[in-house]
Amino acid sequence: MLPGTLDIRAGTLYTVYEDFTIQGLFHMPQEAFPGRYLSDNSFLFRLTKRFTLFLLLQALVLLACYISGNFQNFLDSTQRFILLLSSVNAVMLVFFAAAGAAQSFLLIFITKKKRYALWFLAYLILLGADAAAFILLRGIHYLSAGLQPAAQ
Repeated sequence: MLPGTLDIRAGTLYTVYEDFTIQGLFHMPQEAFPGRYLSDNSFLFRLTKRFTLFLLLQALVLLACYISGNFQNFLDSTQRFILLLSSVNAVMLVFFAAAGAAQSFLLIFITKKKRYALWFLAYLILLGADAAAFILLRGIHYLSAGLQPAAQ
C-alpha cells in the first residue's frame, strides 16, 4: 500500500503514513484534520468548564430578574425566592469553581502547559467572587426577612 492512501479494513477507515504506519481515523494526528480543532482537554475538565459557565450565566439572569423585580414591584415572597435560587446557584458555582481549580492545578503538573495556570487563576477569582456574592445574598435575604413587620 502506498503512503497517503486510504484503506478500509473491518469497516474502519485507515490511513497509511510516510513511515508506512497504519492508524485508524480516530487516532490520526492533528495535522490530518487541518480545519478542525481537537482539544486535548479531558472530558471532565471540559464538562466542568461548561457547567461553570452555565451556572455563571444563570447567576447573571437571576441577578437581572432580582433587579428588574425591584423596579417592577414584584411581591416580597417572589424576591425572596429569587434570592434563595441565587444562593443555591452560588453554592453550586462555588463547588464547581473549586473543582475546576483543583483540576486545573493538577493539569498544570500533568500536562506541563501554562494555559492551565490561567484557568487556575480564573477559577480562584471566580471562587472568591462567588463566595463573597453568596455571603451578600444571604445577608440580603436575612435583612429582607427580618425587617418585615411581625404578624399579630
